[in-house]
Amino acid sequence: MTEVSLDLDALAADAAPEPFSVRLGGETFAFTAFADLDYRDQMAMARNRDVDAYLRAALGEQYDAFSAHSLPAWKLEKLVEAHLKASGVSRGELPASPTS
Repeated sequence: MTEVSLDLDALAADAAPEPFSVRLGGETFAFTAFADLDYRDQMAMARNRDVDAYLRAALGEQYDAFSAHSLPAWKLEKLVEAHLKASGVSRGELPASPTS
């Protein structure tokens, strides 16, 4: 086997993130921590402000049930801010495009 400088397959997170969940329309939805989202989903949100792609990634199989509810833009803004804060990330720290 070839020796590698960094074995990404062997890495584990330093600490498990605190669970983050929200209630909407009487249902509870659990979000994946921002740091655990695939980097492509993080880039889509940062580069394109693609909140739909972000929600799809963070909610996974719960996305369809979540998106069936009406959600005013101001509440969505509060949700994104709270999820990022719970994940230890501020909007100003969102990853930039790798080409910028």
